[in-house]
Amino acid sequence: MALSGTNSLRPSSAPASTSSKTLWIIRHNLQIVLGSILLCMFCGFYMYNHFSTTYTRWTRWANEQNVHHIFANNSTQAAITQLHHASLNSTLVEPTFGNVHHARKSTHQKVPSVQAAITQLHHASLNITLVEPTSGEQVEATTESTEKHQWEQEQERRQKNLRKQCASLGLQKNITEDWLKKYKGNLGHMLVSDKHQAMYCYVPKVSCTNWKEVFLVMNGVTTKEQVKKYSLRTVHSKTSSAKWRLNRLSTNEILHRLKTYKKFILVRNPFSRSLSTYRDKFEKDTPLSRSFRNGYGNKIHLNYGNHVELAGKKPPAGGYDVTFQEFIKYIGDHKKVKFNGGPTEHWIPMFDLCNPCAVQYDIIGHLETLALDTKNILEQIGGLPYMDLVVGQSPHGTNSSKNKTLSKYFHQLTEEDIEGIRWRYEKDFKIFGYSNERVPID
Repeated sequence: MALSGTNSLRPSSAPASTSSKTLWIIRHNLQIVLGSILLCMFCGFYMYNHFSTTYTRWTRWANEQNVHHIFANNSTQAAITQLHHASLNSTLVEPTFGNVHHARKSTHQKVPSVQAAITQLHHASLNITLVEPTSGEQVEATTESTEKHQWEQEQERRQKNLRKQCASLGLQKNITEDWLKKYKGNLGHMLVSDKHQAMYCYVPKVSCTNWKEVFLVMNGVTTKEQVKKYSLRTVHSKTSSAKWRLNRLSTNEILHRLKTYKKFILVRNPFSRSLSTYRDKFEKDTPLSRSFRNGYGNKIHLNYGNHVELAGKKPPAGGYDVTFQEFIKYIGDHKKVKFNGGPTEHWIPMFDLCNPCAVQYDIIGHLETLALDTKNILEQIGGLPYMDLVVGQSPHGTNSSKNKTLSKYFHQLTEEDIEGIRWRYEKDFKIFGYSNERVPID
């Protein structure tokens, strides 16, 4: 009875023998292991889901901040281009209209169809496609890389034409010590910046005042803020007296810089340059214009205007009013094979000022593409902070490149007068790729 009572107290789950006890222990441990595995899997899934949600929210926030930054610092079209690159790299952004609208508003820019652009961007981020908007007469924007490639191709075309024309005219030269002994003075229009390892040949009436301001700042003569307050006369006088004009350096210093520095020139269609010179120096009523009329205008008016009755008479205080036709006859006079420099630099051929067949210019800029050429020039010499000193700044401009203005003045000329322009600027037309047949008359 006692043994029977003892057996009745044994738990039903306990093994009855040694082998059964072993099996029970194994089964019990397996249950513990499986339970632990299931618990770890559950915790892992929970943590993954939690962190995945957090990461997604963080990514969306970061992308929206990126969109905010892009729209706050770029035009709508430039921002679209940047976001297009992001979509191609599978870096999808999910802009919200509120954020982008706020970013756009903070720039104080009035850009048409912003909401339409945002809608396109949102679809682009979902479909990894993007259609860039166009407005009015504005050409459809290209990506920055495409724009850069097109600019490089145009530079190659300009360089190729220059070399071809210099060779055909028998003017291809190399600047050597012997050349400098004879023509060192011809390099007076080249400004040097040792800090930026750059050289620029300025041509009057081709944005030269603005570029002189850039070199004054780059050479530490003044600050960007102060140079904007300089008068026209101050800019020119400080540049004229500067020690960093190429012809004021030693022969070895000149040769070294010509070989190693980035060299660029800005040119212009000779037709519009001649008109711009006339309007600025003879038509305006400024102290500088009056000095030109008294210094050159009186002789031009008497010699090329058939004013025999004025011979021997004293000119008026402000000088005679020179007509555009009189000025062009003066320029095209075959008896004046070459002008003597000084103030006449404003109508001296660009070829004579900058020696393009001898100096191997790295960049040939055109006034007609000033903004794009300036951007790339400054980018290559580390001068992008000075962009606003050149582009959009033309307080002394005459708008002489506009077709309507050109047509108005060139209608006053005869075919013989126009032939005089072609003759005087023959090398400029050919070497810099301008057509002398396209007379600006509508």
